[in-house]
Amino acid sequence: MASRTPEPWMPLTLLRAGLLALGAAVAMMAPVQVCAQVVPEGAMKASYVYNFMRYANWPAAAEARSGGNTLLCLMGADAVTSELQKLNGRGLAGVGKIQVVSLNSLKGIRDCHALFISERDIDNIGIINRMIGDAPVLTLADSPAANDVAINMVLENDRVLFDVNLGLVKMGGMSLSSKVLRLARAVRGS
Repeated sequence: MASRTPEPWMPLTLLRAGLLALGAAVAMMAPVQVCAQVVPEGAMKASYVYNFMRYANWPAAAEARSGGNTLLCLMGADAVTSELQKLNGRGLAGVGKIQVVSLNSLKGIRDCHALFISERDIDNIGIINRMIGDAPVLTLADSPAANDVAINMVLENDRVLFDVNLGLVKMGGMSLSSKVLRLARAVRGS
């Protein structure tokens, strides 16, 4: 009986099968790592601003003044204002859509429903508040120096926390849902 020589492809096929089996065994032994997706700070804060606006109530006259839209004005430019631009056109239940406007001056500031002031411009908060007066404008910031805004956000241990100055909210005839107030780190004013 003649000896049979192996086909030339057989050793390669066996080698590939062995390598695949070894790779599968190693993959099964490797610890599984779950990677949490890191959300940029600006995106987190923009999400908070959206929810503040969602749970804020403006007087009927303020809601009617911009054709059914809610005007979010931005002062300054930074990572948060950049993310806030993405809210343009996003709906708010029962209030219409958010219309985002970047301000280059204080002209028309009393027409805003909400005003986000970047850290770069927070030093002007005294002038801004005088211009707003008793107009229903929800002032928002994310600066340690922002004591005179309705809501100020801070990042602490990779979490966004916020303080509410209820006196400034009420001065414009606005109110915030108890859902927001319960989550606040601090609520001052009455």
